[in-house]
Amino acid sequence: MARVLIVQAHEQSRSDIAAELHAEGHEVLEAASADRAVTVARDDEPEIILLDPMLPDRSGYEVYATLQRDPATVAIPVLFLSSPGRSRVARTLVGGLDITTRLGLALRTKTLHEELRLGDARLRSAVLTDSLTGLANRRAVEERLRVATDMATAGAGPLSVALADLDAFAAVNQEWGYAVGDHMLQSFAGLLHESCRGEDVIGRYEGEAFLLILPGTRLDEAWYVAERVRERVAALGLALGATSGPRLSVSFGVAEHREPDPWRDLLGRAAAALRRAKRAGRNRCEVA
Repeated sequence: MARVLIVQAHEQSRSDIAAELHAEGHEVLEAASADRAVTVARDDEPEIILLDPMLPDRSGYEVYATLQRDPATVAIPVLFLSSPGRSRVARTLVGGLDITTRLGLALRTKTLHEELRLGDARLRSAVLTDSLTGLANRRAVEERLRVATDMATAGAGPLSVALADLDAFAAVNQEWGYAVGDHMLQSFAGLLHESCRGEDVIGRYEGEAFLLILPGTRLDEAWYVAERVRERVAALGLALGATSGPRLSVSFGVAEHREPDPWRDLLGRAAAALRRAKRAGRNRCEVA
């Protein structure tokens, strides 16, 4: 059942509608004026509003316009009542439909819209999230990097990135199997999450490569973040905590944003630094 707000100045008609809705099991809120209707809608969050077009202070259509402009009430369905009068008339809406019938239809429609909205949110989350690690995927992290770079260019402060790549990871999948490789990726993703601040962005860029976006961070500070992660990875020793198994190490390329470089140039310099780290023997951090 639903929480229904009845907005009608005619007391007898309002009482008749309230009694009918109570009998159907609904929770009923009442308002006799436009101002009171807006206040109750904002404060008590009804699931649907039955609105008389004729009110003493403002028309119901003005009330509807006010509710539509307010983010707190814009999603509440509004059904307009017919003119007040005898109870039979009071139980109809504009268009002659029975209140309980139209109310049920409106509530089912509202539920469907909410399910679709939640479905869209879940779909968007799935599109932008790496299913294995739970981190942002390449599409999402590139978009966040573009925004962060634009903000840095506009004067929001320094910005650095760190591109990480797990060393010799292809051999892990070949020698130990993909289940072990997946576990290593998940463990590393968790370590990155623990090592970064709430405002930092972490994403799985591709395969065993991960990107850290570090707003408000200079190059030397970003190098320290990457080095701290690298040391923690090395300290893990055997990735699975067993007496034998693949060892885990990581190389980093770190770069700071330089105006007016676009995000692709910033990422390119981090990638170049990462290649130098790999050529220099892996398990190290290089800066651009």
